[in-house]
Amino acid sequence: MPTTPRDPRTEPARLRERLRAVLPAIDAAMAVCQQVARQLHGPDRHPDAAEVALAKADESPVTVADFAGQALIVRALQRYFPGEAVVGEESAELLREPSAAGLRAAIVELVRPHWPGVDEAALLAAIDGGTARDPGTDRWTLDPIDGTRGFVRGGQYAVCLAWLVDDRPLLGVLGCPALAPDPSAPLAVQDPRGVVLWAVEGGPAMVLPGGADPRASEAESGARLAASAPLERGPEQLAPIVLVQSVDRGHTDQDAAERAFAALGRPYTVLHADSQAKYGLVARGQAHALVRVPTSERAEWIWDHAPGDLLARAAGCVVSDLDGRALDFGHGARLVANRGLVCAHPAVHAPLLRALQRELGREGAAPA
Repeated sequence: MPTTPRDPRTEPARLRERLRAVLPAIDAAMAVCQQVARQLHGPDRHPDAAEVALAKADESPVTVADFAGQALIVRALQRYFPGEAVVGEESAELLREPSAAGLRAAIVELVRPHWPGVDEAALLAAIDGGTARDPGTDRWTLDPIDGTRGFVRGGQYAVCLAWLVDDRPLLGVLGCPALAPDPSAPLAVQDPRGVVLWAVEGGPAMVLPGGADPRASEAESGARLAASAPLERGPEQLAPIVLVQSVDRGHTDQDAAERAFAALGRPYTVLHADSQAKYGLVARGQAHALVRVPTSERAEWIWDHAPGDLLARAAGCVVSDLDGRALDFGHGARLVANRGLVCAHPAVHAPLLRALQRELGREGAAPA
């Protein structure tokens, strides 16, 4: 009986090779972020914040660390995987303006310890190497700082990279420079190392402290992540379930999410954090659910969800939109086939999704 030939793109050993190749670049991008964070908030505070953080044409924030991180990661991808498309958030258009000479020079200085010999031309070319918008079904997605507002305010943020094959995330990495390795630590307690969380298709979700050398042995030398179910303290004592919400309330109806949580009939608490670090909180059991109820029709960017989706599922979570559908990464740079998000432990996901659908009048929209 004929057998279906294996697809080398999806073999676990090949995916682990890809992982080992990209982790040092993630670590370098995290180090740059931490350096700039010290200029924003710490003892190395920069006297002119405009030289660190600025606004793009759509008024969304961007920092020198966003550009530096994209350059470092795209350079690594071009070195190890030449010709593969990269769909990244940033472009060098703003930096090419004559008025941006100071910014260009500052970013070159940030990058140089991790990229000896870099000049402005190479820097800009690397940043623009992440601007593919019609890449086909196999591509990298990159957000050098997801949660830039959180980064600027001194909160949580993440360096996010995923490898998609046939529009499906098969490798995902979240570098969280401000997230403490100890899950019991409050979110406000920022460990200077941060953590790196990752998963490959068919394998477990893993975590290492930032700065650990993943090349010393198999990348799986970190600790496994596992989502945790809410504990029952007895028939009359239900342990609180933990919902993680965005700090920024502008793009999600947090009140609707909390009303649905309350409808589950048990005590709950709410954490607030920026970025895909929220996926990591659910994946490592620090929270039980992440909910996003959009307040506009604008579809989400794929780089804001691809690595977190894979990581959470590898840790045992269920990830869907508000209609119970899996996230569909097959429509360009946006998740146009999905609306909203529910990422939760299996014991929480189904009842929470039903409560959300009742709250939003979407019952029966699709099977969970």
